[in-house]
Amino acid sequence: MLLGSDIFSDTDGFVIFSDRSWLTNKGRFLINSGFVSKTQDDIDKSYVELMNKKVLNYFTVSKMIMENDLYRNILNN
Repeated sequence: MLLGSDIFSDTDGFVIFSDRSWLTNKGRFLINSGFVSKTQDDIDKSYVELMNKKVLNYFTVSKMIMENDLYRNILNN
């Protein structure tokens, strides 16, 4: 019942920081300075947009969990 993936997951790594910056195997996105590729490869702009949407979704879901006290509702049923 937690957001994210565990250490045993076979998905690509994805780290989200509290300021909505993030880190993946392709590079890092810093809120104040943008995306920096981990390799010399050009990363498609749509990848960064997709990851930013994913981060926004995580924050939205987390906020909804807190606002609706989801865990108490689940554990009391």
